[in-house]
Amino acid sequence: GLGSKGTLVPPVTLSVEENDEYSVLFTDISAYMKNYAAECITGITDIDASGLKSGGRAGLTAYMDGHYHYDIAVVNNGGKWLAQVRYRLGGMTHIEKEIALDSPRAHIAIKGTAHRYHFEVNGQKIASMDTKFISTETAGGFTGIYWGAFCDGTAGSHADIPSLTVE
Repeated sequence: GLGSKGTLVPPVTLSVEENDEYSVLFTDISAYMKNYAAECITGITDIDASGLKSGGRAGLTAYMDGHYHYDIAVVNNGGKWLAQVRYRLGGMTHIEKEIALDSPRAHIAIKGTAHRYHFEVNGQKIASMDTKFISTETAGGFTGIYWGAFCDGTAGSHADIPSLTVE
C-alpha cells in the first residue's frame, strides 16, 4: 500500500474483455506524495505486451479522468512494436512521440515533478509534458492524479505487468 515506498502492485495480467475498451489498475500517487513530501516521484514497470492484438496498447498512465490523462505505452502496430507517448486533453487526443522497439517487452517509466512529467522507455527519455494540463485547476474534478498500469484495444488483448513500483 501507500504506507511504504516500493512495489505497490504485485504481478498482474491486464486483459481486455468482450465489450470493454480497456483494463486499468490504479495507484493513488497523490496520497504517496503527501506521505513522503516528495518533490519527484517515479512510476516504473517492466511490461510484456506480446499478448496485444494489432492496435492494442499497454503501459502506464498519469490519470486525472477519462478525458485528461498522459500515457506511455507499448503498442502493437500491425505486428511492429512501438513505444508511444500519447495524451488526452478534453476532446483532443494526440500522439506526442513514437519510437520503434525491437520486441513487445520494455521497461517504461513516468517521472513526475511539480511541473513536468517525463516519459522513458528502456532508460531513454522520449517525451516530457507539463503537469498543469491534467491538474484539478485545468480539468476540474478531485485533487490529485492517479498513476496506473493499463491495457486497451480489442477483446482478447492482454499484457503482463510483473510489478508497478513507485519511488
